[in-house]
Parts: sequence; structure tokens; C-alpha cells
Amino acid sequence: LALNGSYAGAMGMGQFMPSSYRQLAVDGDGDGRRDLFADADDAIFSVANYFAKKGGANGSWVRGAPVAVRATLLPGFGEFNPDEWLPTYSLADLRQRGYVVLGDVPAGTTATPISLDGEAGKEYWLGFRNYYAITRYNHSKMYAMAVYELSQAIAASTQPMPAPNFPLPATPVSNAAPAQGAVAPATPASSVPPVAPAPVAPLAAPASATPAVPTSVAAPQR
Repeated sequence: LALNGSYAGAMGMGQFMPSSYRQLAVDGDGDGRRDLFADADDAIFSVANYFAKKGGANGSWVRGAPVAVRATLLPGFGEFNPDEWLPTYSLADLRQRGYVVLGDVPAGTTATPISLDGEAGKEYWLGFRNYYAITRYNHSKMYAMAVYELSQAIAASTQPMPAPNFPLPATPVSNAAPAQGAVAPATPASSVPPVAPAPVAPLAAPASATPAVPTSVAAPQR
């Protein structure tokens, strides 16, 4: 299979449109080419460059800055869903609308409220400038949140795995007794010793008026 492009023109690992390729694709490994189809370095660097430049002066990616944080909506307040997701609202403004941050946020940070349907019900978040930068790549608040939560899961998976809190089996699995109902393997035919046939007794002579005289007496078989 070969990686080509979509029906709408998006191409390569980052699914860049032709205009985005011309403006934002970069040569990540210094080989003189911008190959989004087969060069992972070029694709990763190009997506990072997209985040850094596509959002403009107020919405491009800021290295090391937060993306989003959970919030709660106080009782008696309705959801605030602005038409645009630019993070232009101060935390004090959002607090007046009933949104309370559930985490640490740098002073002076502006945000935009996000409402999502989660497994346990409604979820409320505050999205920052980096959240808006992700929505410039795909104009969906659900896509942006999925990208953020996936990145958090990947970062957490790189931590050392804890030691198991249960004893490991002392006997190898290969030496364990077969489960109930399992069929034991058949013994090869070559390993089964031959069985000698049972001895057959001689037939008795038919009865007659004159008893026959035996010519010889055979020793009994054992």
C-alpha cells in the first residue's frame, strides 16, 4: 500500500492541503526536501511549524504554556458558548459567568469556555491559547481536546512501569497440568510395542466308534 492523499487534496502524514504545504511544511532532517509522505521528521516538524504560525498573533502555539484545564460551572449559571474560540476572556470574567478553575493557572492567563459531553455527563473546561492553536489545525473543539488528552496519555506512558504487586508463578506455564477437559496428545505409533497374538488351542478330533490312536504326543504350549 502507498500513502497518497484524500479526495479533498489533503496529503501526507499530516494531511496538509497544498496551500498549507507551500506555506508551512519544513525540512525536518536537513536533507533538502519537504517529504510529508515518507519522512516522519519532516511531518512532525511541519505540524509543529503549523501550530506555531497558523494561529496568528493571538492564537499561535506558545512552547511550555498550558493547553486546557478542567473547570466547574456553578449552580444557577447557564453555559457560555461564544461563537469564536479565541481565548480572550480573563479568569475573573469567566468567574462572573459561573466558571471556576479546577487547577493552577498562571496569573494573567486568558481562556475560552469549553462544554463537552463526557462519559459521566457534561464536562466543562477552559481552553487557552495553545488549545486555540490546535483548533486551527482542525476546526473542532472535540478534535482539539482529543489531541490534548492523547498527548497527556502518551507523556504518562513514558514513565517507568511500577513493579507488580502480586507474586509471579514459580512453575513455568509450559509445565503446568492441562486444563480439565483438555485432550492429551496421542502417543506416536512407532513408540507402541507390538502385542503378541494369544495362543490358539488345537481342534479336537471328531468322535467315532473307533478311537484314534495318536501318532505323537505334543508338549503343552506355555
